[in-house]
Amino acid sequence: MKKVATRVLGIEIGSHLIKMIEVIKRGEYLTVQRYSILHTPPNCICNGIISKKKVLYKVISEELKSQKYKARKVVAIVQSSHIIIRNILMEPYAEKTIKQLLEIKPETFLPIEKKQYQVDYKILGKVEQEEVKNKLEVVAAPNDIIFPLAELMEDLKIKPICISIPSEALANIFTLEPRMIYDENKNIMIIDMGGCSTTVTIIAENGEVLTRIISSGVEDANTGGLRFYDLDSSAMETFEEYFLTIIKPQVEYRIVPEIEKILHFYYANYQAPPIKKIYLIGGGANINGLRAYLRDILNTPTKKVNQLDFVHVAPKIEFEKYIGLFVNIIGAIRWV
Repeated sequence: MKKVATRVLGIEIGSHLIKMIEVIKRGEYLTVQRYSILHTPPNCICNGIISKKKVLYKVISEELKSQKYKARKVVAIVQSSHIIIRNILMEPYAEKTIKQLLEIKPETFLPIEKKQYQVDYKILGKVEQEEVKNKLEVVAAPNDIIFPLAELMEDLKIKPICISIPSEALANIFTLEPRMIYDENKNIMIIDMGGCSTTVTIIAENGEVLTRIISSGVEDANTGGLRFYDLDSSAMETFEEYFLTIIKPQVEYRIVPEIEKILHFYYANYQAPPIKKIYLIGGGANINGLRAYLRDILNTPTKKVNQLDFVHVAPKIEFEKYIGLFVNIIGAIRWV
């Protein structure tokens, strides 16, 4: 049976950048029709919380109109250190019962107040201890992140079909794309290095996902006004002069020690084999020298994500060099 094509819009609003992409989706395959990378107006969103909805509405609506976006269904990515993710064990109830338990009394499983959060879950599998139990990944997102975003999309007259988080989106790519993954999909780390923050996601061989946000990015350093995601190849050569004196110390003293803490926690709590490969995404992945530096200091093979086998690009759309900025959105769209 021929798979029906669906036009989907993806959007991620960060403190630094607004990223939008429109794709035609046939099954798990996506064809990029258009995309936008915009600077987020100052003080509009902080750690996932929108504070100036009208300003964001103006910027996004003008871009949707000027670039002739057609999709009315949208998948959104939210990212914040306020989002709580936990793996828990629960009696092997039916999904209807699990949903009711999490809706009625989520504070039994998470350190939250029920009225202040939206809670969702995914069954990871079953665990046999003294008795069989369901292993769940439970996500709690604060209302002050979810509600303003939902209101913004309503104002834009686009219909949300999914609001996802980066770890879930990345799992949709890195556990389901066998040609990309080193050593049979086992134990990888994805480093999403942005301007203001760095998100580290570890996907273990049993499907468990650990994600943490580091509150430092490569533009926390004084880069003399140069922005890594705006640079062409000739300008990037000038930018490389900053690497050894500014970017490298920033990564070495503020980001790498936090990555090492995350790895220590992972090994102590997951009893998993060593990380086999690191994947770099985000704007910082474009900085020449950074991949090799992380490879050497973390002593792990490291690769920049610059293509995905299930993603195609419409004619005359120059998207390939920006794909690293859109990996989270693409992963969220892939399995809606």
